[in-house]
Amino acid sequence: MVLATTRDVVAADTRAPVLAAGEDDNVDLGVDLEFDAFPFMTQLQEWAGGIQAVCLIVLGILFVVAIVAWIAGKASASQQMQRVSVGALIVCAIGAALTGAAFGITGYFAGFDLGF
Repeated sequence: MVLATTRDVVAADTRAPVLAAGEDDNVDLGVDLEFDAFPFMTQLQEWAGGIQAVCLIVLGILFVVAIVAWIAGKASASQQMQRVSVGALIVCAIGAALTGAAFGITGYFAGFDLGF
Protein backbone atom coordinates (compact mmCIF):
# COMPACT_ATOMS: atom_id res chain seq x y z
CA MET A 1 0.00 0.00 0.00
CA VAL A 2 1.45 3.35 -1.10
CA LEU A 3 0.43 6.55 0.66
CA ALA A 4 0.52 9.84 -1.25
CA THR A 5 2.55 12.64 0.21
CA THR A 6 1.41 16.24 0.39
CA ARG A 7 3.68 17.11 -2.53
CA ASP A 8 2.00 14.45 -4.69
CA VAL A 9 -1.45 15.77 -3.84
CA VAL A 10 -0.46 19.38 -4.61
CA ALA A 11 1.17 18.32 -7.86
CA ALA A 12 -1.97 16.41 -8.85
CA ASP A 13 -4.16 19.45 -8.07
CA THR A 14 -2.06 21.85 -10.17
CA ARG A 15 -2.59 19.72 -13.28
CA ALA A 16 -6.38 19.99 -13.08
CA PRO A 17 -8.02 22.81 -15.06
CA VAL A 18 -9.42 25.61 -12.95
CA LEU A 19 -12.76 27.21 -13.83
CA ALA A 20 -13.19 30.17 -11.52
CA ALA A 21 -14.17 33.76 -12.09
CA GLY A 22 -11.64 36.27 -10.89
CA GLU A 23 -12.40 39.63 -9.28
CA ASP A 24 -11.94 41.49 -12.56
CA ASP A 25 -14.17 39.11 -14.54
CA ASN A 26 -17.57 40.62 -15.29
CA VAL A 27 -19.97 37.72 -15.51
CA ASP A 28 -23.52 38.69 -16.52
CA LEU A 29 -26.04 35.89 -16.60
CA GLY A 30 -28.73 38.16 -18.01
CA VAL A 31 -31.15 37.47 -15.16
CA ASP A 32 -32.77 40.34 -13.29
CA LEU A 33 -34.73 39.85 -10.10
CA GLU A 34 -38.20 41.33 -10.41
CA PHE A 35 -40.40 41.03 -7.35
CA ASP A 36 -43.45 42.20 -9.27
CA ALA A 37 -43.12 39.78 -12.20
CA PHE A 38 -46.09 37.70 -11.02
CA PRO A 39 -49.41 39.13 -9.86
CA PHE A 40 -49.30 37.17 -6.59
CA MET A 41 -45.92 38.49 -5.43
CA THR A 42 -47.38 41.41 -3.46
CA GLN A 43 -49.79 39.06 -1.69
CA LEU A 44 -46.96 36.61 -1.00
CA GLN A 45 -44.85 39.37 0.56
CA GLU A 46 -47.79 40.39 2.74
CA TRP A 47 -48.28 36.79 3.84
CA ALA A 48 -44.60 36.47 4.66
CA GLY A 49 -44.75 39.59 6.82
CA GLY A 50 -47.96 38.37 8.47
CA ILE A 51 -46.49 34.96 9.26
CA GLN A 52 -43.42 36.65 10.70
CA ALA A 53 -45.64 38.87 12.88
CA VAL A 54 -47.65 35.87 14.12
CA CYS A 55 -44.45 34.01 15.00
CA LEU A 56 -43.13 37.01 16.93
CA ILE A 57 -46.41 37.38 18.83
CA VAL A 58 -46.47 33.67 19.73
CA LEU A 59 -42.84 33.81 20.84
CA GLY A 60 -43.61 36.88 22.94
CA ILE A 61 -46.48 35.05 24.65
CA LEU A 62 -44.28 32.01 25.27
CA PHE A 63 -41.57 34.30 26.65
CA VAL A 64 -44.03 35.75 29.18
CA VAL A 65 -45.24 32.25 30.10
CA ALA A 66 -41.62 31.15 30.64
CA ILE A 67 -41.02 34.17 32.90
CA VAL A 68 -44.11 33.30 34.96
CA ALA A 69 -42.93 29.68 35.16
CA TRP A 70 -39.49 30.82 36.30
CA ILE A 71 -41.02 33.02 39.01
CA ALA A 72 -43.23 30.11 40.10
CA GLY A 73 -40.18 27.86 40.21
CA LYS A 74 -38.33 30.39 42.35
CA ALA A 75 -41.31 30.77 44.69
CA SER A 76 -41.72 27.01 45.10
CA ALA A 77 -37.95 26.34 45.21
CA SER A 78 -38.27 23.92 42.29
CA GLN A 79 -34.89 23.76 40.58
CA GLN A 80 -36.27 21.63 37.74
CA MET A 81 -38.95 24.20 36.93
CA GLN A 82 -36.37 26.99 37.05
CA ARG A 83 -34.03 25.07 34.74
CA VAL A 84 -36.75 24.29 32.20
CA SER A 85 -38.14 27.84 32.23
CA VAL A 86 -34.69 29.38 31.73
CA GLY A 87 -34.17 27.03 28.79
CA ALA A 88 -37.52 28.15 27.38
CA LEU A 89 -36.53 31.80 27.84
CA ILE A 90 -33.30 31.23 25.91
CA VAL A 91 -35.06 29.35 23.10
CA CYS A 92 -37.73 32.08 22.84
CA ALA A 93 -35.12 34.84 22.74
CA ILE A 94 -33.06 33.11 20.04
CA GLY A 95 -36.20 32.24 18.08
CA ALA A 96 -37.44 35.83 18.22
CA ALA A 97 -34.06 37.18 17.12
CA LEU A 98 -33.85 34.78 14.17
CA THR A 99 -37.49 35.33 13.20
CA GLY A 100 -37.13 39.10 13.31
CA ALA A 101 -33.94 39.02 11.26
CA ALA A 102 -34.96 36.23 8.86
CA PHE A 103 -35.44 38.41 5.78
CA GLY A 104 -32.33 40.44 6.53
CA ILE A 105 -30.23 37.30 6.96
CA THR A 106 -31.62 35.79 3.76
CA GLY A 107 -31.01 39.01 1.84
CA TYR A 108 -27.47 39.26 3.19
CA PHE A 109 -26.48 35.75 2.14
CA ALA A 110 -28.33 35.96 -1.18
CA GLY A 111 -26.67 39.29 -1.93
CA PHE A 112 -29.78 41.29 -2.79
CA ASP A 113 -32.73 43.04 -1.20
CA LEU A 114 -35.83 40.84 -0.97
CA GLY A 115 -38.14 43.81 -1.38
CA PHE A 116 -39.51 43.86 2.17
